[in-house]
Amino acid sequence: MTSLNVDAALLQEAIELQEEIPIETLVEIALREYIQRRKQSKHPKLSFGESLAAFREKYQVQELGLNPDEI
Repeated sequence: MTSLNVDAALLQEAIELQEEIPIETLVEIALREYIQRRKQSKHPKLSFGESLAAFREKYQVQELGLNPDEI
């Protein structure tokens, strides 16, 4: 068992979003979501600033059987 000192207002807001959830489960969900987001940020997906040529190269659209001129 681990003891945590958590901001009461944050905890209350989270509980209001998902009623009848044990605090332990709520903290576990938050940690899992945090880890998932951090891992995704290490492997960013196509951003709006990325060029079409970079997209085609990154995802090798021809190997996917797609016509790059139609994308």
